Amino acid sequence: MEPIWVEDVKSRINRNNTLLFTSLSPCLNTLSRLFATHSHQTLILWAFTCVSGPLRFMQIKYPNVSPLFTIDEICKKWSQGLIKMKEAKATILALHHEAKCLMDSVDASIFHGIAQAYSCIHTPTHVLGLPIYELTSLVRHYGLPRAIPYVEEKVREYQETLLKVAGETHLFSWASFIH
Repeated sequence: MEPIWVEDVKSRINRNNTLLFTSLSPCLNTLSRLFATHSHQTLILWAFTCVSGPLRFMQIKYPNVSPLFTIDEICKKWSQGLIKMKEAKATILALHHEAKCLMDSVDASIFHGIAQAYSCIHTPTHVLGLPIYELTSLVRHYGLPRAIPYVEEKVREYQETLLKVAGETHLFSWASFIH
């Protein structure tokens, strides 16, 4: 029997939606509830942790896309209050622009997910952007039903990572606007 979220994804595929998951997708319900119980600092730390793998992969695959190589350092400085939002926003928007230039929808989704992960520094609600785009990329890469176990595992990984990093926020220096 297929998980409940598969019908929702099939419907989005049939409608030719770019995104196959949303903040209301059934497979993200538990993660969304967990996000609501954690601090902005925890969500940022979660995003930094979860985005590192896709970021490294894209850096190898696209060595000439400069925002991929600057976004992590710039956004971490922003989260510490060492630079202003304007500089970080320019890099995030540059990565979104690069995503729109890609012919590969799988990689474009990952680019957008990376940009969204770092955007959660500004607004915590952006934290769901990484899962929305990354899960979309999994379904686009593997197709249904082959993607089902990969999506299920990735969602479990997101939840486990959140619980792991929740106690580590004191190890970092945070900008005054991040609580």
